[in-house]
Parts: sequence; C-alpha cells; structure tokens
Amino acid sequence: MAAEIIQYSDFKLIPDILPPESHLFMRLQPIDMMSQWKRIGRVSDFTADFFVNNASLNDYIRNSVSTVVNELVENAAKFAKPRNGLIDLDLKYYSTIIKIEIRNIVSDRIRANFEEIIKKNLSGDIEKLYYEQLESLSDEGDTSGMGYLLLYKDYPIRFGYQFKKLDSDRHEVTVEAYLNITEQ
Repeated sequence: MAAEIIQYSDFKLIPDILPPESHLFMRLQPIDMMSQWKRIGRVSDFTADFFVNNASLNDYIRNSVSTVVNELVENAAKFAKPRNGLIDLDLKYYSTIIKIEIRNIVSDRIRANFEEIIKKNLSGDIEKLYYEQLESLSDEGDTSGMGYLLLYKDYPIRFGYQFKKLDSDRHEVTVEAYLNITEQ
C-alpha cells in the first residue's frame, strides 16, 4: 500500500536537488524540548546565529530566523505523537532565502486540526483571521494557529506543508518555511 501524501501551498518551492550555500541539520526529541522549554529558544538562537554569521546578515534577519525556528520547533514538540519520537530540523541558506524545514509525527486528531488551520489560513485574509483569533483568545482561550498567523502577518514568509499517513494513527508532518531575507 502506497503512503497517502497530501501537500499544501508552496511545498518544495525550492527542490532538494538545488545545492544550498549553507546547510544545518538537527535532530531533536520532543520530550527534551518540552521538559526543558528554554532549549527551544537556544536551538532557535543557535540556528539564527549560524546563518547570520555565515552570511553576514543583520540582526533583524537573525531575529526573524530565530522567531520562525522557535515557533516551528515549539509546535513540533508540543504536538508530537510519541513524546520520545524525533523532530528533524533542516535549514538551508540560498543567497536570498532561508528554507526552514521541520518534520515530526502526529496523531490523527492533531493532523486534522492542523490541516483545518492551514486551509483556513490559505483561503482567508490573514489580517482578518489574525484579529478574529485575537478576539477568540479572550472568549475561549484557544491559541490554535496563532503562531502561524503571526508569522504570515509579520514576516516575508511562504509556507509549504506535507502530510504523509504512516499507519492508523501516525502521520508524518513536514512544514517548510521560506524566509525571504531580501524583504527584511
């Protein structure tokens, strides 16, 4: 049986065969990130420093990379199905774009919720969705999708998403964020 694969938006905007100018790969454990929350910030800052120093980029770009990585790692750790599973963080620098890719395993329920958020973000007005979500925070306290809305709203970023069904309640989720550093 072939794996069911669904992709959204700009997945593989930059094909894997294109060699990057710089590349950093890290494998993290959700349980490690969740039990030592500060590590997410340290991973984010390390990856940002790695690229800023490598490419002589400014502090604003460093902060942008750190913020995007932080949001993606935090979500991957928070929503991972096996807490002792793995999160793959893969960053590539292409002169004007930093591609940030994160992959983890989630349950059916988390996949369905995340897909709903993606579809809503891709089909709606981000500014309007952002303010609607802010209003619902005070009513219901539901923060689902707020981080992605902030990233879409505040950064020159394009996302690609892929869901691959592995078995009955395990799905591999890959999120690609393409941060355009010339628009900073």
